[in-house]
Amino acid sequence: MTAPRYALYYVPPDDSDLYRLGTALLGRCLVTGRSRPRPAAPGLAADELARLTETPAHYGLHATIVAPFETAVDEPALLAAVGRLAAAERPFSLPPLTVRALDGDFLALTLTRSRPELRALEARWVRETAALRRPLEPADIARRGELPARQAANLRRWGYHLVMEDFTFHITLTGPVAPADQARVRSALAEYLGPALGRAALLGALTLVRQESRTAPFIQLRRYTLG
Repeated sequence: MTAPRYALYYVPPDDSDLYRLGTALLGRCLVTGRSRPRPAAPGLAADELARLTETPAHYGLHATIVAPFETAVDEPALLAAVGRLAAAERPFSLPPLTVRALDGDFLALTLTRSRPELRALEARWVRETAALRRPLEPADIARRGELPARQAANLRRWGYHLVMEDFTFHITLTGPVAPADQARVRSALAEYLGPALGRAALLGALTLVRQESRTAPFIQLRRYTLG
């Protein structure tokens, strides 16, 4: 039996427009684990939307702060350690979000401008939670394939390759989208998510999520208010 995995996410407040619209788009609520009917998004057929959002639905609506890991401590100790870290943080505002393509093929919500406090928070949490994480298995490292030297070193040291200098805050909306379809899909998602875009948000909490096995979806374990 495989061990559960955990991760630390930024999850929009569950009473926000972003969470309401985003979870409907993905068809699953990260907080409850329940399925939700997908909406009628303009310009996207129901079967196309289901196909495009299948992979991000597995992880839930979120932005990763600390990537999935197996813990080196028991769950109560993990919960307590994350609580101590969260208590030492302070909330801050996030710039408005926009829909754009990342890594050339998938669509995500990203910040319209940089936020140094966010980059510092990510680096701090990656470092501070390192002692809570089991080292990656060789198969997990091999699965990433060839990486630039810095990212390969990060993967071995921190358990994920896109950390520190390579961190990009993003909320994944789709799996791979064919280049010929990206402009159409991007426009449809931006229109559907319109009520949640163009406004600042507060990063006032981080969420610890749990995955029972590698094939199971991620579900909220505990939400920690910062400070």
